[in-house]
Amino acid sequence: MYQPNKDTTPLRKVVAIDLFCGAGGLTRGLLDAGIEVRYGVDFDDNFRKTYETNNKLAVFYRADVKSLSGLDLGRQLNIQPEDLFMIAACAPCQPFSRHNKNHKYDRRKSLLSEVGRIIGEFERKPDFLLIENVPAIEKIDDGKVIKSFFKVLENLNYNYKTEVINAKDYGVPQKRRRFIMIAIDKRIYSSQIVFPAKTHGKNLIPYRTVRDTISHLPRLKAGQQHGSIPNHESANLSETNLKRLSFVPKNGGSRNSWPKELMLDCHIDHIGHNDVYGRMKWNAPSPTLTCKCISISNGRFGHPSQLRAISLREAALLQTFPESYIFYGMLQSMARQIGNAVPVQLAKIFAEHMVNLTRQK
Repeated sequence: MYQPNKDTTPLRKVVAIDLFCGAGGLTRGLLDAGIEVRYGVDFDDNFRKTYETNNKLAVFYRADVKSLSGLDLGRQLNIQPEDLFMIAACAPCQPFSRHNKNHKYDRRKSLLSEVGRIIGEFERKPDFLLIENVPAIEKIDDGKVIKSFFKVLENLNYNYKTEVINAKDYGVPQKRRRFIMIAIDKRIYSSQIVFPAKTHGKNLIPYRTVRDTISHLPRLKAGQQHGSIPNHESANLSETNLKRLSFVPKNGGSRNSWPKELMLDCHIDHIGHNDVYGRMKWNAPSPTLTCKCISISNGRFGHPSQLRAISLREAALLQTFPESYIFYGMLQSMARQIGNAVPVQLAKIFAEHMVNLTRQK
């Protein structure tokens, strides 16, 4: 488990706001990169305790971004002339997910345009922008949402670059493809922006695996909570689902091994969705975690060898949260906090890279 690098503090202080902060994965990565996050903004107050407990000095600000004023928010920040200013935003990805059959009518698509509006309202324009979302944001509605945001950046004189990356290439033990945008005010960086080099993969450091990440944790039964390890808790399973999982081969098996009497009607004569009720592989990165990452019926979230789904703590480690990061709330709420987060390691690497680009100028 990586530890914050105390040598990465920028030469000029960087002050940041994390919009759509959730439980704080992006905030934690920024803090670990030496960036001073002053506010985490989110509409869901259920995230407050998790966010503020784990990210000292960062204040959870409950608000709908549609009601936020960049002018007012900037004045509250009291940024000094010598400071640099960053906006990080991971707008809800569900409107752009390929699994969302109603994306045409999902009003949350407008949230990215609200980010653009807020940026334009600041008296002190942000120096850096870091945006994360699902790859489909480039294709939904023929890419109109993201193209409109590009136009905002161009009008505000930002230099920007986008790319779809895989988190496993940056030391995250998880296959997680994500759209990343970094933007820098042309006044401080006008050269062509490059993304940080991959650190893991072929001819590089081997990918971090499920075994590397969670094998040290004590055994659990389904529905059990460990007595001394925070959030090492797994969801309960019905007798039928326990029996189903018992037939799934360890270390990457799928529901294709079930006897016919245990099969669900929707799976009979259906090709595809084989990850559902499957187990993770020990010696590979995990599949993409979602807000239902502790439910075997919602993906390949079965433990590689134990008769249960992965625990909250195991999911958090696969998202590169430190073991000291404690989540609060009901079981399903905590799973949502973890699954929807930006992996901490990914946020740290990209934040450091953006700031270092301007140092090297």
